[in-house]
Amino acid sequence: MCLRRVVLATALSAALLACGGGGSSSKSSSAGRTDAIRSCLEAAKVDTTTSNDKAVGVSDDFKRVIAHEDPTDKNTITEIFVFDSNAQARQNRPALTLQTEDNQLNQVIGPVVVRFGHVPQTAYRSTVTGCVEQATSSGS
Repeated sequence: MCLRRVVLATALSAALLACGGGGSSSKSSSAGRTDAIRSCLEAAKVDTTTSNDKAVGVSDDFKRVIAHEDPTDKNTITEIFVFDSNAQARQNRPALTLQTEDNQLNQVIGPVVVRFGHVPQTAYRSTVTGCVEQATSSGS
């Protein structure tokens, strides 16, 4: 059990270090944060894609990153909605998640709403939230 924690912590640390390397996009824009989140997740071996689909009840512009804990299982979807401001993320969370507070299936991290389609494994949740936190840590 202890060895597994060390391996998971090492993998997460490597992924977070990988997403810290510069890039031409500014982290203060939704596009820059989206690129940083995708780069970090891909460094952690999490496949991602983006979607231009609109969300019902959301009037603010956002960027959407889609990932899966298990790429062979569509029920393990994770949607990451990247807004331009923290206020927009908080305001639009109810339309995206039908919730007003963080729980096992959704979380607001700065200008980002993370929605898990299932209760994820701890290591996967830590990777996703760690990448979002890293991407939103400077400028928002």
